[in-house]
Amino acid sequence: MKTILKSIQSLKKNEWFYYNQTSKNKLKNPFNNDDENNQTLHLNFIKDFFTSGGKLRVLDDLDIEDFKNNDYVKHTNSVYFLGILIFSQWKLNLSKDEFILRLNEREGFDINRFQFMWFLSTLFHDLYYKYEEVEEIKRLKEQNIFTYSDLERYFYINYTIEEDFNENPIPEILSDNISNYVIWKLEKRGKYDHGIIAGMKLFDELKKNRIEVYQNRYENLGLNWESKLDIQYYYCAQIIKAHNIWFNPGKDQNYADYGMEGLEINPNIKFQEYPFYYLFCLIDTIDPVKALKNEIPNVNDILDSILIEISKDSLILKNDKLEETQFDNIKKKCFGLKEWLDIMVSATETTINISIPKL
Repeated sequence: MKTILKSIQSLKKNEWFYYNQTSKNKLKNPFNNDDENNQTLHLNFIKDFFTSGGKLRVLDDLDIEDFKNNDYVKHTNSVYFLGILIFSQWKLNLSKDEFILRLNEREGFDINRFQFMWFLSTLFHDLYYKYEEVEEIKRLKEQNIFTYSDLERYFYINYTIEEDFNENPIPEILSDNISNYVIWKLEKRGKYDHGIIAGMKLFDELKKNRIEVYQNRYENLGLNWESKLDIQYYYCAQIIKAHNIWFNPGKDQNYADYGMEGLEINPNIKFQEYPFYYLFCLIDTIDPVKALKNEIPNVNDILDSILIEISKDSLILKNDKLEETQFDNIKKKCFGLKEWLDIMVSATETTINISIPKL
């Protein structure tokens, strides 16, 4: 077994960089650097990745200064690389017609499709976290932003849905309740949902960018700007919108008062039915950087403290250097997955075993 850090560092560039063949950008793995804890390094990784794909526009209304002290950036990059590691094995559980975009069978079994969509989804998913902070919440409330439609107006959203989209990447009970969840979270938690905002922004900006480049025939650097990309953009946006919506089987959050009875269950979501959403939620939840960033300031120290072993349907995490209480924190998050995913989790004092049940 190798540590998570060593596993990430051992990835070849073509395994994690979708634009490796087309970009002149000398993008480097941020976890494979002498200055491994440099916040700017992790920020630039995200910025340069989008730049390599001709998609820097999607970051235009984000102030980089907002992220100077935001450790979610390092969590974001950790999630990205963990997903690359895990899916390389777990994809073996999927047949070709189940692979990420089942609707688009003519594309076949394409691992590059996963790289592309994983990059768009994970590297963008927490970039609007500031809208759950006091100053931004106050500012938006003063401008009467209280509903999903209000958010669309505030962020000048032109593209809200992909008409040709016929494959829901998330359970219908989630997609049906996104608008209601905005109202519930603001009234009951006093916050806007960063995932919902990020999702609506991602699709709108990606589609605007694609249309502008395609219509004006800008230098495309060998990139594809055909309209069929909109389906993939929308898929990623829906994943991001849903990633922070919580199910409530305990029925103690007044969901029914907001028309969200459908979320008051344990949906037992299966990897084979919603592979992208399943993987996203799993890794976003158990990421050691997210769990321990307030206790261990150096992100590489966190990832170098846990051993990892991945097979085609399981994942083993083994404590190597963490304090017992720190590893217990990760265990708790792993067992919490059972509240909405069809997953098997077991643990000993020093190990965590996670596996996908067979259909």
